[in-house]
Amino acid sequence: MFKFIRTGLGALLLISFLWAGVAVAGLPASEEEFLKRHASEAKNAESALQLWFEGVYLYMQGGDQATLGEKILLTMTKGMTDEWKTKAGFSRFAERLKTEQHIFRSYAKGSSPANGYSMDPSSFELDMVKSVQDGDNWVISLQSSGADSPRKVTLTKDDTGLWKVVKFDSVYVGIRPSEK
Repeated sequence: MFKFIRTGLGALLLISFLWAGVAVAGLPASEEEFLKRHASEAKNAESALQLWFEGVYLYMQGGDQATLGEKILLTMTKGMTDEWKTKAGFSRFAERLKTEQHIFRSYAKGSSPANGYSMDPSSFELDMVKSVQDGDNWVISLQSSGADSPRKVTLTKDDTGLWKVVKFDSVYVGIRPSEK
């Protein structure tokens, strides 16, 4: 079971976060920009997840953006290696990034099946409905506009103190198709 934030200040910060959300600063334009942002933003689990989704959206764009997106995903996903597209545990994720991109767009506020999960990858806000510490991990529940219940993503700190996505398999399953 989740350990909820026990202090009044912690609860206030959590409520403030859930009310305000995490706004994106724009997609990284280079590996250097990503590394700078990663060093500061990945100190916070919610910001780390936002940056991870930026990697997803860059990867989905193809070309040079896909190369940068893949570097972001490799850096920010525990256990992901260069051969991730064929590795058990990641191959289905890789396939969905190519064939069912609406799934990942469905986590941006304002997207919906009716609007074809339309969203702007360079200016989006994830629909985070719950964010709690669970032992050494952090669990964030994301609401997809194409699902009835939130999907959980688990993050853990690496040995440098930065958050990495460690479990996200519920993110890319059970999302309604686009109506467009």
